[in-house]
Amino acid sequence: MPPRHYDLLGKTENLKDTLKIIFRHLKPNHQLDLPIKAKRQTMGARPEYFDQKLADRTYSLYRDDFDTFGYSRELPLKKESSQ
Repeated sequence: MPPRHYDLLGKTENLKDTLKIIFRHLKPNHQLDLPIKAKRQTMGARPEYFDQKLADRTYSLYRDDFDTFGYSRELPLKKESSQ
């Protein structure tokens, strides 16, 4: 992503908070009630499908996004398999 000047970078991880900031800035003429449901459980990153090689490739392809949005390069920990 080329360097640009942004006032706000929102993330879907905290969409409700981001929208509050946007609406406060826009000062709409009426109340906007968005149908944002309670937090739901997501699968997130699936460590069993990622290894370091794939993580490094993903980072190299999306380096600008990692830097711009402050995402960690760390892989999620693999759960111990119960045997």
